Amino acid sequence: MRVQHPSSTAQALLNVFVYASRRNRQGSGRTTNLAPEQWRCTSGAPNLRPHHIRRYADFRGTTDHRLRNAEIKAREIQLVQADGTLGPPTAPSHVLRTLNRTLYHLVQLSPSLPGKPTVCKIISKEELREKERTKAQTARKPAVTAKQLELNWAIDLNDLSHRLRKMQEFLSLGRSVEIVLAGRRKGRKATSEEAKAVIKIIRAKAMEVEGAKESKPMKGSMLQEATLFFEGKVTKGEAKS
Repeated sequence: MRVQHPSSTAQALLNVFVYASRRNRQGSGRTTNLAPEQWRCTSGAPNLRPHHIRRYADFRGTTDHRLRNAEIKAREIQLVQADGTLGPPTAPSHVLRTLNRTLYHLVQLSPSLPGKPTVCKIISKEELREKERTKAQTARKPAVTAKQLELNWAIDLNDLSHRLRKMQEFLSLGRSVEIVLAGRRKGRKATSEEAKAVIKIIRAKAMEVEGAKESKPMKGSMLQEATLFFEGKVTKGEAKS
């Protein structure tokens, strides 16, 4: 009986699953920056500066049902600044006179309390609409349970190929997939090189699915129990189930 050297087994796995089907993949991202004129040209309100404005995405929480613009009845307010600190107290009427209200809202964030300025923030209308659209889309999405596939570190080529095809099938449907790896109680134990090769193969085959990504770092330890987490891309008109 010929004994196969551990390094040759790992290399065979890589040759079959990775190098034979390696692709050059490119990702693209798009970012948009909102940079319109935020203030009217006026000599009033010397304490107000553009750095008092923070992006809506930086605000933790929601502006649903919060008072805006002329609805704010507080005598004095403080604006949230870019570094998270509060600006000097000022009258909301001063802010509204200098604010470009075509593009921005003045939004109240804290309740009005006697003797204390009310915390407010200037928020882009476009960012506010986008936040509300995202929230509505998230609310419509059904809860999704990840598909789980179990493998062992010393898995044979045929079984590994079958499991990886199932993984790619789930990812192509936009599903989340968890690959659980564990050692065998009986039989041949995988080497460290083989375990590294199996992980590399799984990740490479997952990335062959358009839009798929590793959603979070591997949990666990190599040659013990470990879990890899992947997520497929949901295309328009498809729903996870």
